[in-house]
Order: sequence, then C-alpha cells, then structure tokens
Amino acid sequence: MGGFGGVYCRQDAEIEIFVENGDAAARDAAFDTLLQQIGTVLDADPTLGDLVFGMTYSRPEIDTEAVIGGPAIKAGTLIVAIEFEADTPLG
Repeated sequence: MGGFGGVYCRQDAEIEIFVENGDAAARDAAFDTLLQQIGTVLDADPTLGDLVFGMTYSRPEIDTEAVIGGPAIKAGTLIVAIEFEADTPLG
C-alpha cells in the first residue's frame, strides 16, 4: 500500500444536541441558541489549527421526542464533514 503520497479523506462527525428544560418556547430558544454557539465555534477555526483542510456542516436533523410524564426533548443531529490528508486510505 502507499507509495503515492498522501490520501485525501473526508470523515463525517455527528454532534447530537438535546434540550429538555422548560416549555416548548423555552426549549426552542435554548436549542436555537445552542446551535448558533456551535456554529460560531466551528466557523472560528474551520481548519482546526491547520490539522485539516476544512470543515463544512449543513442544517441539522431536528426532532421532538415525547416523554411520558415529562417534558418533551428537542433533539438534533448536526453532521460535520471534515476533510484531511492521511498517509494511507486507512488513516
């Protein structure tokens, strides 16, 4: 294996977000604030200190999960694509 230099790779990482506290409006506000904060952090250093070529992310998949006898949980999954170079296809 190898012999041709580095291999361009793309790896997806999932960030799962859960908010349970408060009524529906409070959960929505807290969830939106948390998503904005995550976006700010990801945008601040998209190369992770030059360890990767870059990161991209798209709209999260959002769901509200009912809980018997308790407040619903607002959940979301944010997929972050990380592009980098490795020595071999196996990383």
